[in-house]
Amino acid sequence: MNISDVAKKAGVSVATVSRVLNNSSSVTQKTVKKVQDAIDTLNYKPNIAGRNLRINKTNNILVIVNSLVNTFFSKLIKGIEDTAFEKGYNVLICTTDNSPEKMMHYLDLLGKKLADGAILLGIEADGANKARIRKISESVPLVQCSERIDDSIPYIAINSFKAMYDVTDALIKSGRKRILYISADNSLFSTEQRFDGYKTALSDNGIKFDSKLVIYGNYGYRTALQITDNFLKKKIKIDAVAAVGDRMAYGALNALKNNGFKIPEDISVFGFDNIDLCHMSSPTLSSVNQNQQIIGSKAMETLFAMINDEPYEMETITDYELIFRESTNI
Repeated sequence: MNISDVAKKAGVSVATVSRVLNNSSSVTQKTVKKVQDAIDTLNYKPNIAGRNLRINKTNNILVIVNSLVNTFFSKLIKGIEDTAFEKGYNVLICTTDNSPEKMMHYLDLLGKKLADGAILLGIEADGANKARIRKISESVPLVQCSERIDDSIPYIAINSFKAMYDVTDALIKSGRKRILYISADNSLFSTEQRFDGYKTALSDNGIKFDSKLVIYGNYGYRTALQITDNFLKKKIKIDAVAAVGDRMAYGALNALKNNGFKIPEDISVFGFDNIDLCHMSSPTLSSVNQNQQIIGSKAMETLFAMINDEPYEMETITDYELIFRESTNI
């Protein structure tokens, strides 16, 4: 069964059937009905892949993400998927496991027109791969979500500098002066911005930055538990903890409890991202809430505009909120 059979059954040309399948406005409703009736009678299934190849469009987009372990990314992807579905697009999830080779492999698929564009979700890249990504973005729509790799590619996220500034400032205003900062050992844009926010808030409140109060993990719970325990063995006085991720804050919280500290009486703890474990920890964890679904939705809206040659913003900064729970006395 092919398109010629449909044309013969409907009494129209193959070109007319093609226009109906492509929703062309140049075909009358009467003709559309004749063609649709023929399709239904013959149970004809159009070759979507072939049609997309001819019109140079797949209605597929890639979401390239390091890992799905963190529920923060899962909620972002839901925002992307919901908006993509509304606009008639399919979402293909590609996880890199922090492998630059895998990331570039997936991006190369765009050059082969297996997708119409891609959203880079929480991705970091070194100098050489940054240049390759920039080059790809010149011919294929790309959007950066949550992390910034290159200024020439549209970017959607919260203001990480301001968010961590507000966390640090709130802790200081509550009487905390010796704030242990738990960062991540990477070169992500958000990591740099949050660290700058922490240091600037200290400075603005007349507190000298102390490098001994900065430790580095990998966003994981067990690593944060271990590095905080190691830090506490040094007997350096602290009265608060600010972490760049909730699982790290949760690891620190339990290390503090294991070492006899009361939370928040002795030490306040603040996380970042407001993932589900914030509600399940004991005490419950204060955190920075990002509306991941809005961020994901705006990323897809931007990509859709790029694919369809419509106007779009190069930078979209979304709102955040400090959520105060039992781990702080604010």
